[in-house]
This record gives sequence, structure tokens and C-alpha cells, in this order.
Amino acid sequence: LRHVARASTRKLSTYKRLEELQADASGLTKVFYSLTGMFKPKQFQAAAGEDAYFNLLSQGESAEFFDPKCAAVDKKRYYTRFQIKGLHFWLAFVRLRRDTIKRESGSHYLEQMMEHFWEQDAMRKLVEQEKLDLLTALTNQKALQVSWHGLCKKLDAALEGDEKLRSDAMADVLLKNIYSDVATGEAGGEKGPASKWLVGYLLDQIEHHKALPDEVVLRGEFSWAPFADPWRTCS
Repeated sequence: LRHVARASTRKLSTYKRLEELQADASGLTKVFYSLTGMFKPKQFQAAAGEDAYFNLLSQGESAEFFDPKCAAVDKKRYYTRFQIKGLHFWLAFVRLRRDTIKRESGSHYLEQMMEHFWEQDAMRKLVEQEKLDLLTALTNQKALQVSWHGLCKKLDAALEGDEKLRSDAMADVLLKNIYSDVATGEAGGEKGPASKWLVGYLLDQIEHHKALPDEVVLRGEFSWAPFADPWRTCS
């Protein structure tokens, strides 16, 4: 059965905590917060960016992506785990690029969201989980950034291309970037059905996010369309 739509599991977001702090402030405390710029729009944007980061990260770690009956991504490889999470940050950019959202509304939002992604998932976790020294981790961080940007550009091109060819074009991008053979670097042809499942997931999320009000998106409150049924039955 398809799963129900998901939202972030965090109990209280940074954005909501900032709102509560603003509502509760009074007297000298309110004056102090005003002088420090605590409640300026950029602070709320940064809070939303932090919430978006944890929201995207949580969804990107879902078990379905590593289930052989669904996306069938190799969980043992840090690179593929990173790229699956990276797909969700690409989804956020797709939604935030809509004409209804003013560029200045999301500048600090995107900066905070991506700063967390690069510092935590492209650096700190490399050191902690892969046991890399700092210099090697820095080199790998650069490689991860380049590969993520390349993946996003290719997916953008596929998304903006011929609608009839869109799914196949996106699946080809995923096969070459997420399902490639670790030894040869060649596209993982045997992962074709899994890549198509993942493409369906991405397109479902894009449509789901289109329906989210701008004010919800700008608070970092992404929710998620249900996962599709597995593409095969495993014994």
C-alpha cells in the first residue's frame, strides 16, 4: 500500500521557536532583541532554511530509497547516500524557483539550508562516518559539491525538455550518477526499474510541492507525497 504523505518529524521548528520568542518578548527584553536584529526578516529566513535542511534530510534518509523493491540504492556507499539526500535539496530548489516566490525572500533561506548541507553531510559526516582525516574530507567535500551541482544541472535539463521524453531522460541521469558501477563508473543498466521508480518519486514530489502555499514553503515546512508501491516483489 502507498504510504501516507509525510511532514517533518521535528517537534518544534526553529522558525516557530523564533516566532514564540518574538510573541513573548516584552519590556527591556523586547528592546534588546530589537537592537540585536533578532527578529529581522533575514533571521526568520535563516530559521526557515535550518528547518528545511532537517526536513529534507529526514526524508532523504527514508528506508524506501535503500529497499531493493523500491529505489534499490546502495546504502553501503557514502556517495550514493549523499546523492539521495542531495536529490531532496534539488527538489527544494525546483519549488523555490517558481515565479511566485521573490528572489529576496529566499536568499538567507537557501544560504542557511545549503550551508548545513555542505558542513554536515559533505564534511562532518565524512569525518565521523567514513573516518577520513580533515584534508581528505575537504577534498571529498569539493568532489561531492561538483557532482551534486552536475546532477542538478542534468536533472534540470531533463525536467525542462520534451515532456514525452522526460521520465526516460531523468532515469538516464540517475543511472549515470547514482546507480553507476563503483569500479567502472559505467551506468547501472540493471538498475533501470529502480531508477524509473525513483524518477516517479521525484515527479510526484514536484507536483506535491507545487500545491504547497508559498508561505508554507518559505517556512521550510515541506511535506511529502506518498511513496509509490514497490516495483517488484522480492522473495
